[in-house]
Amino acid sequence: MASSATAAAVLSQQAPPLGLVQQPPAAAAAAATGAAAATPQQQIQQQVRCVRECPPSRCRFAVRDVPGCSDRFAVTAAVCPGAAPAPSPSSVSSTSQSPLSSSSSSVGGASAGAGGNNGPVVSLEVVYSMSHPRAPPDVIVIPVSDDDEPFVSWNQVSGLVKWDPDNPSALLDVMLELVQAYKAHHRALALSLPDERLRTDLETYIIAQEGSEVFVQYTDAGPKVMCTVPIPVTLAGICDRGRTLEGNGVATLNLKYTLGGTLLRTAPDVSWVLPSQIESLYDKTLRIPPFPAQSLLVDYIPQVVAALTTPFESILSRRQLFTALKGVLGSPVEWENSYAKISWMYYEEKHEWGAVLTIAIPDNYPATQPTLSLASLVTFSQNRPLTRVFHEYPYSPRWPPAELANRIFNFLKETAQTLKTGWPNEIKGGR
Repeated sequence: MASSATAAAVLSQQAPPLGLVQQPPAAAAAAATGAAAATPQQQIQQQVRCVRECPPSRCRFAVRDVPGCSDRFAVTAAVCPGAAPAPSPSSVSSTSQSPLSSSSSSVGGASAGAGGNNGPVVSLEVVYSMSHPRAPPDVIVIPVSDDDEPFVSWNQVSGLVKWDPDNPSALLDVMLELVQAYKAHHRALALSLPDERLRTDLETYIIAQEGSEVFVQYTDAGPKVMCTVPIPVTLAGICDRGRTLEGNGVATLNLKYTLGGTLLRTAPDVSWVLPSQIESLYDKTLRIPPFPAQSLLVDYIPQVVAALTTPFESILSRRQLFTALKGVLGSPVEWENSYAKISWMYYEEKHEWGAVLTIAIPDNYPATQPTLSLASLVTFSQNRPLTRVFHEYPYSPRWPPAELANRIFNFLKETAQTLKTGWPNEIKGGR
């Protein structure tokens, strides 16, 4: 573990001899153009701004100024998808510390930060030396407990060893490097645990998936391993609140392995985080498949994929029929995002008769035919419109959507006259 003095020694070895001081690149460029070189304080602010403005696709950072210290900043980095980091309160003393003086080998550092976090985070303090502004800052990882061990040493962080104070993204590069080191540390910890099932799942699937994360938490009951695995979901062609979606979404599969005692070889606890579009389509009723007790993850994943994709295949089939029905019935007055139920104001001009037409399309369409329901607009019984539900009418699951839409339209035209005369007689007959 390198101390601040060691860091200074490394820098001094790279410095030119006295009397041959080289002009920094930024200062040389400024001199050539006549522009004023950035002051050390401005350079620090530029570097911190790069961390604040880091795209979420790379990493989610939250940066907080430490009150009364212009050279000290608290940084929290989310280390799994969906985490929303918030900087933890400063816990760094005023004494000199090494650039990487402490680290967390547990999941959930600063997990109680403001705003709530959805996953593990790394909390750090960044301390610049105003007396040596061109030296790399001290980066202090805030431990979760006294038992936490370092996951990286200063001389392993290339961004600190090769620190370039003139590079606005120098601090961001260091932060990203530390996050990657933290992730690699937890993967190594998980692989070192004496559990065959966990190791098999890690080696055969989890680690090979781009964007997957692994985190280890030590508890009194034994270690717990939390893993997240992204699962792409095709959204193209799906309608959400009247807007047709394009591209793909990503669902996140969460797995928690509990090790110790008789719990070895038991299935992990599973949950998922679905894209908001899927949540709205299914009103949060979509359920994750149970993880079979003796199954491995590589065998379970296809079940999860099927649970996500099969409903969408059904939605796409219903949407094709929805589009065909619009072609013959006009625009509907109401429909569900999943196209399971669609309503029209149906009016038969020839017979001067109208009704509210509702077509319910089942999940297993076209194997099962849609149900037609007509509610009269002019004929009522006991202050309620008379209705007819048709479960059977000319139908074949082999018909393409356009043909089925025409068949339904012709059936409605044939039925209109019967209902116009039949419903009033039902009222007279007391039905």
